[in-house]
Amino acid sequence: MELQDYFDRLNVRFYKKGTEENYLYKVARALVRKSANVILPFYLKHTKRRDNKKKAHVIVSLTSFPARINQVWFTIETLKRQSVLPDKIILWLSKEQFPTGLQDIPVRLRDQLDQLFEIRFVEKDLRPHKKYFYSFKEFPERIIITVDDDIFYNSQLIESLLKFHDKYPDCVICNRGQQIAKDTSYSKWETIRIADGPSFNILPTGVGGVLYPPHIYDNHIFDKDAIMKTCLRADDLWLNFMCRYKGTMAVATGLRIEPITISASQKEALCKTNNGERNENDIQIQSIDKWAKETLGVNYFCNVK
Repeated sequence: MELQDYFDRLNVRFYKKGTEENYLYKVARALVRKSANVILPFYLKHTKRRDNKKKAHVIVSLTSFPARINQVWFTIETLKRQSVLPDKIILWLSKEQFPTGLQDIPVRLRDQLDQLFEIRFVEKDLRPHKKYFYSFKEFPERIIITVDDDIFYNSQLIESLLKFHDKYPDCVICNRGQQIAKDTSYSKWETIRIADGPSFNILPTGVGGVLYPPHIYDNHIFDKDAIMKTCLRADDLWLNFMCRYKGTMAVATGLRIEPITISASQKEALCKTNNGERNENDIQIQSIDKWAKETLGVNYFCNVK
Protein backbone atom coordinates (compact mmCIF):
# COMPACT_ATOMS: atom_id res chain seq x y z
CA MET A 1 0.00 0.00 0.00
CA GLU A 2 1.00 3.57 -0.65
CA LEU A 3 0.67 6.36 1.89
CA GLN A 4 -2.18 7.98 -0.07
CA ASP A 5 -4.18 4.76 0.43
CA TYR A 6 -4.07 5.21 4.21
CA PHE A 7 -5.35 8.78 3.91
CA ASP A 8 -8.04 7.53 1.55
CA ARG A 9 -9.15 4.87 4.05
CA LEU A 10 -9.18 7.41 6.85
CA ASN A 11 -11.28 9.74 4.72
CA VAL A 12 -13.77 6.93 4.05
CA ARG A 13 -14.38 6.56 7.78
CA PHE A 14 -15.80 10.07 7.92
CA TYR A 15 -18.07 9.75 4.87
CA LYS A 16 -20.73 7.49 6.33
CA LYS A 17 -24.21 7.99 4.95
CA GLY A 18 -26.17 10.52 6.97
CA THR A 19 -23.09 12.33 8.32
CA GLU A 20 -22.64 14.74 5.38
CA GLU A 21 -23.83 17.72 7.46
CA ASN A 22 -22.54 16.55 10.84
CA TYR A 23 -20.17 19.22 12.16
CA LEU A 24 -17.67 16.84 13.77
CA TYR A 25 -17.49 14.68 10.66
CA LYS A 26 -16.98 17.78 8.51
CA VAL A 27 -14.10 18.87 10.74
CA ALA A 28 -12.58 15.38 10.63
CA ARG A 29 -12.77 15.26 6.81
CA ALA A 30 -11.16 18.70 6.58
CA LEU A 31 -8.33 17.62 8.88
CA VAL A 32 -7.68 14.50 6.80
CA ARG A 33 -7.56 16.53 3.58
CA LYS A 34 -5.30 19.20 5.06
CA SER A 35 -2.93 16.63 6.55
CA ALA A 36 -2.77 14.73 3.27
CA ASN A 37 -2.00 17.91 1.34
CA VAL A 38 0.92 18.65 3.66
CA ILE A 39 2.38 15.16 3.90
CA LEU A 40 1.72 13.55 0.50
CA PRO A 41 3.68 16.06 -1.64
CA PHE A 42 6.74 15.43 0.54
CA TYR A 43 6.17 11.66 0.41
CA LEU A 44 5.71 11.54 -3.37
CA LYS A 45 8.76 13.72 -3.95
CA HIS A 46 11.19 11.93 -1.64
CA THR A 47 10.24 8.24 -1.77
CA LYS A 48 10.96 5.77 -4.54
CA ARG A 49 8.31 3.87 -6.46
CA ARG A 50 8.12 0.16 -5.87
CA ASP A 51 9.31 -2.14 -8.64
CA ASN A 52 5.93 -3.09 -10.06
CA LYS A 53 5.91 -5.68 -12.82
CA LYS A 54 2.12 -5.97 -13.11
CA LYS A 55 0.92 -4.28 -16.29
CA ALA A 56 -2.37 -4.08 -18.15
CA HIS A 57 -3.06 -3.20 -21.78
CA VAL A 58 -4.92 -0.02 -20.98
CA ILE A 59 -4.32 3.67 -21.53
CA VAL A 60 -4.93 6.21 -18.77
CA SER A 61 -6.09 9.52 -20.19
CA LEU A 62 -6.53 12.93 -18.55
CA THR A 63 -6.41 16.64 -19.25
CA SER A 64 -5.60 19.85 -17.42
CA PHE A 65 -5.34 23.63 -17.84
CA PRO A 66 -2.99 26.44 -16.74
CA ALA A 67 -4.56 27.09 -13.31
CA ARG A 68 -3.83 23.49 -12.30
CA ILE A 69 -0.74 22.59 -14.26
CA ASN A 70 1.69 23.18 -11.37
CA GLN A 71 0.02 20.47 -9.27
CA VAL A 72 -0.66 17.84 -11.94
CA TRP A 73 2.59 16.03 -11.22
CA PHE A 74 1.07 14.83 -7.92
CA THR A 75 -1.68 13.03 -9.81
CA ILE A 76 0.76 11.59 -12.36
CA GLU A 77 3.02 10.31 -9.59
CA THR A 78 0.13 8.50 -7.88
CA LEU A 79 -0.82 6.96 -11.23
CA LYS A 80 2.74 5.70 -11.60
CA ARG A 81 2.42 4.02 -8.19
CA GLN A 82 -0.58 1.87 -9.12
CA SER A 83 -0.68 -1.80 -8.11
CA VAL A 84 -1.29 -2.50 -11.83
CA LEU A 85 0.40 -0.15 -14.28
CA PRO A 86 -1.10 0.91 -17.61
CA ASP A 87 0.71 0.78 -20.96
CA LYS A 88 0.60 4.54 -21.17
CA ILE A 89 -0.53 7.67 -19.30
CA ILE A 90 -1.40 10.55 -21.65
CA LEU A 91 -2.02 14.13 -20.58
CA TRP A 92 -3.87 16.06 -23.30
CA LEU A 93 -3.35 19.84 -23.31
CA SER A 94 -4.63 22.61 -25.55
CA LYS A 95 -2.21 24.61 -27.69
CA GLU A 96 -4.47 27.61 -27.08
CA GLN A 97 -3.55 27.44 -23.39
CA PHE A 98 0.05 26.24 -23.79
CA PRO A 99 1.16 27.95 -27.03
CA THR A 100 4.88 27.17 -26.65
CA GLY A 101 4.33 23.52 -25.81
CA LEU A 102 6.66 21.94 -23.29
CA GLN A 103 8.25 25.31 -22.52
CA ASP A 104 4.97 26.24 -20.79
CA ILE A 105 5.07 23.10 -18.64
CA PRO A 106 6.56 23.30 -15.11
CA VAL A 107 9.81 21.45 -14.54
CA ARG A 108 8.31 19.10 -11.96
CA LEU A 109 5.80 17.82 -14.52
CA ARG A 110 8.33 17.66 -17.36
CA ASP A 111 10.52 15.52 -15.11
CA GLN A 112 7.71 12.92 -15.10
CA LEU A 113 8.02 12.39 -18.87
CA ASP A 114 9.24 8.88 -19.70
CA GLN A 115 8.13 5.73 -21.55
CA LEU A 116 5.05 5.50 -19.34
CA PHE A 117 3.94 9.14 -19.30
CA GLU A 118 3.62 11.55 -22.21
CA ILE A 119 2.07 14.96 -22.89
CA ARG A 120 0.26 15.66 -26.15
CA PHE A 121 -0.90 19.04 -27.41
CA VAL A 122 -4.08 19.50 -29.45
CA GLU A 123 -5.47 22.43 -31.41
CA LYS A 124 -8.97 22.89 -30.05
CA ASP A 125 -9.72 23.39 -26.36
CA LEU A 126 -12.59 21.05 -25.53
CA ARG A 127 -11.99 21.69 -21.83
CA PRO A 128 -12.67 18.52 -19.73
CA HIS A 129 -13.73 16.59 -22.86
CA LYS A 130 -10.07 16.44 -23.87
CA LYS A 131 -9.57 13.71 -21.29
CA TYR A 132 -11.42 11.15 -23.45
CA PHE A 133 -11.97 12.72 -26.90
CA TYR A 134 -8.52 12.32 -28.39
CA SER A 135 -7.72 8.97 -26.75
CA PHE A 136 -10.99 7.51 -28.05
CA LYS A 137 -10.14 8.80 -31.54
CA GLU A 138 -6.51 7.73 -31.61
CA PHE A 139 -6.88 4.39 -29.83
CA PRO A 140 -10.34 3.08 -30.87
CA GLU A 141 -9.45 -0.55 -30.12
CA ARG A 142 -7.97 0.06 -26.69
CA ILE A 143 -9.42 0.16 -23.19
CA ILE A 144 -9.29 3.76 -21.97
CA ILE A 145 -9.38 4.77 -18.30
CA THR A 146 -10.18 8.43 -17.70
CA VAL A 147 -9.13 10.22 -14.52
CA ASP A 148 -9.17 13.76 -13.15
CA ASP A 149 -6.12 15.98 -12.75
CA ASP A 150 -6.65 17.10 -9.14
CA ILE A 151 -6.60 13.88 -7.10
CA PHE A 152 -4.08 11.91 -5.03
CA TYR A 153 -5.18 8.54 -6.44
CA ASN A 154 -5.53 5.33 -4.46
CA SER A 155 -3.03 2.74 -5.71
CA GLN A 156 -5.87 0.22 -6.29
CA LEU A 157 -7.67 2.45 -8.81
CA ILE A 158 -6.73 0.61 -12.02
CA GLU A 159 -6.78 -2.86 -10.46
CA SER A 160 -10.33 -2.44 -9.13
CA LEU A 161 -11.63 -1.26 -12.51
CA LEU A 162 -9.99 -4.16 -14.33
CA LYS A 163 -11.40 -6.78 -11.95
CA PHE A 164 -14.93 -5.64 -12.77
CA HIS A 165 -14.10 -5.28 -16.46
CA ASP A 166 -13.18 -8.98 -16.52
CA LYS A 167 -16.65 -9.76 -15.18
CA TYR A 168 -18.55 -7.18 -17.27
CA PRO A 169 -16.45 -6.69 -20.43
CA ASP A 170 -19.15 -4.79 -22.35
CA CYS A 171 -19.95 -2.25 -19.62
CA VAL A 172 -18.53 1.07 -18.50
CA ILE A 173 -16.85 0.51 -15.13
CA CYS A 174 -16.56 3.21 -12.47
CA ASN A 175 -15.26 3.40 -8.92
CA ARG A 176 -17.63 6.28 -8.18
CA GLY A 177 -20.96 7.18 -9.69
CA GLN A 178 -24.28 8.88 -9.13
CA GLN A 179 -27.68 7.18 -9.08
CA ILE A 180 -29.62 8.86 -11.88
CA ALA A 181 -32.97 10.21 -10.72
CA LYS A 182 -34.53 11.80 -13.79
CA ASP A 183 -37.30 13.61 -11.92
CA THR A 184 -34.96 15.50 -9.58
CA SER A 185 -32.09 17.97 -9.82
CA TYR A 186 -28.61 16.54 -10.37
CA SER A 187 -27.63 17.93 -6.97
CA LYS A 188 -30.04 15.44 -5.39
CA TRP A 189 -28.61 12.36 -7.14
CA GLU A 190 -27.08 10.05 -4.54
CA THR A 191 -23.49 8.86 -4.67
CA ILE A 192 -23.24 5.08 -5.16
CA ARG A 193 -21.07 3.63 -2.40
CA ILE A 194 -21.64 -0.12 -2.94
CA ALA A 195 -21.16 -2.41 -5.93
CA ASP A 196 -24.05 -1.90 -8.34
CA GLY A 197 -25.07 -2.77 -11.89
CA PRO A 198 -25.05 -3.42 -14.75
CA SER A 199 -27.54 -0.58 -14.99
CA PHE A 200 -28.59 2.33 -17.20
CA ASN A 201 -29.26 4.31 -14.01
CA ILE A 202 -25.60 4.85 -13.08
CA LEU A 203 -23.76 8.03 -14.05
CA PRO A 204 -20.01 7.30 -13.79
CA THR A 205 -18.02 10.26 -12.47
CA GLY A 206 -14.43 10.80 -13.52
CA VAL A 207 -13.09 11.66 -10.09
CA GLY A 208 -12.89 7.97 -9.17
CA GLY A 209 -11.60 6.79 -12.55
CA VAL A 210 -13.79 5.33 -15.31
CA LEU A 211 -12.97 2.42 -17.63
CA TYR A 212 -14.32 2.50 -21.20
CA PRO A 213 -14.00 -0.63 -23.38
CA PRO A 214 -13.77 -0.08 -27.16
CA HIS A 215 -16.89 0.71 -29.20
CA ILE A 216 -19.33 1.19 -26.30
CA TYR A 217 -20.36 4.72 -27.24
CA ASP A 218 -22.26 6.24 -30.17
CA ASN A 219 -20.06 8.08 -32.69
CA HIS A 220 -21.98 11.32 -32.15
CA ILE A 221 -19.69 11.55 -29.14
CA PHE A 222 -17.16 13.20 -31.48
CA ASP A 223 -19.52 16.00 -32.55
CA LYS A 224 -17.45 19.00 -31.42
CA ASP A 225 -20.12 21.51 -32.34
CA ALA A 226 -22.69 19.69 -30.19
CA ILE A 227 -20.26 19.54 -27.27
CA MET A 228 -19.53 23.25 -27.51
CA LYS A 229 -23.23 24.04 -27.77
CA THR A 230 -24.60 21.80 -25.01
CA CYS A 231 -22.15 20.73 -22.30
CA LEU A 232 -18.63 22.12 -22.67
CA ARG A 233 -18.11 21.90 -18.89
CA ALA A 234 -19.74 18.50 -18.32
CA ASP A 235 -17.88 15.61 -19.95
CA ASP A 236 -19.41 13.04 -17.56
CA LEU A 237 -22.94 13.93 -18.69
CA TRP A 238 -22.05 13.72 -22.40
CA LEU A 239 -20.13 10.46 -22.05
CA ASN A 240 -22.93 8.85 -20.05
CA PHE A 241 -25.60 9.86 -22.55
CA MET A 242 -23.60 8.60 -25.54
CA CYS A 243 -23.01 5.24 -23.86
CA ARG A 244 -26.66 4.81 -22.80
CA TYR A 245 -27.84 5.81 -26.28
CA LYS A 246 -25.57 3.07 -27.69
CA GLY A 247 -27.21 0.62 -25.26
CA THR A 248 -24.22 0.33 -22.91
CA MET A 249 -24.79 -0.08 -19.18
CA ALA A 250 -22.50 0.98 -16.35
CA VAL A 251 -21.21 -0.90 -13.31
CA ALA A 252 -20.03 0.62 -10.03
CA THR A 253 -17.23 -1.34 -8.33
CA GLY A 254 -18.18 -0.26 -4.84
CA LEU A 255 -14.52 0.33 -4.03
CA ARG A 256 -14.61 2.29 -0.79
CA ILE A 257 -12.57 5.30 -1.75
CA GLU A 258 -13.08 8.96 -1.01
CA PRO A 259 -10.46 10.63 -3.21
CA ILE A 260 -8.25 13.24 -1.59
CA THR A 261 -8.33 16.38 -3.71
CA ILE A 262 -5.22 18.46 -4.25
CA SER A 263 -6.13 21.63 -2.38
CA ALA A 264 -4.06 24.04 -4.44
CA SER A 265 -5.94 22.95 -7.57
CA GLN A 266 -9.44 23.74 -6.31
CA LYS A 267 -9.66 27.46 -7.12
CA GLU A 268 -11.23 26.51 -10.45
CA ALA A 269 -13.10 23.25 -9.85
CA LEU A 270 -15.96 22.20 -12.14
CA CYS A 271 -17.95 20.81 -9.23
CA LYS A 272 -18.26 24.33 -7.77
CA THR A 273 -20.20 25.52 -10.82
CA ASN A 274 -21.69 22.30 -12.21
CA ASN A 275 -23.09 21.20 -8.87
CA GLY A 276 -22.99 24.44 -6.90
CA GLU A 277 -25.43 27.30 -6.52
CA ARG A 278 -25.65 27.81 -10.28
CA ASN A 279 -26.13 24.05 -10.77
CA GLU A 280 -24.91 24.09 -14.36
CA ASN A 281 -25.30 20.31 -14.57
CA ASP A 282 -29.09 20.72 -14.73
CA ILE A 283 -28.72 23.40 -17.40
CA GLN A 284 -26.37 21.21 -19.44
CA ILE A 285 -28.66 18.17 -19.10
CA GLN A 286 -31.45 20.32 -20.53
CA SER A 287 -29.18 21.41 -23.38
CA ILE A 288 -28.18 17.84 -24.24
CA ASP A 289 -31.83 16.84 -23.98
CA LYS A 290 -32.87 19.48 -26.50
CA TRP A 291 -30.05 18.55 -28.90
CA ALA A 292 -30.80 14.80 -28.55
CA LYS A 293 -34.49 15.28 -29.30
CA GLU A 294 -33.73 17.37 -32.39
CA THR A 295 -30.84 15.22 -33.66
CA LEU A 296 -31.52 11.67 -32.48
CA GLY A 297 -35.21 11.64 -31.58
CA VAL A 298 -34.61 10.65 -27.94
CA ASN A 299 -34.37 12.54 -24.66
CA TYR A 300 -31.37 12.78 -22.37
CA PHE A 301 -32.64 10.00 -20.08
CA CYS A 302 -33.02 7.37 -22.79
CA ASN A 303 -32.91 3.82 -21.36
CA VAL A 304 -33.02 5.11 -17.75
CA LYS A 305 -35.59 3.12 -15.79
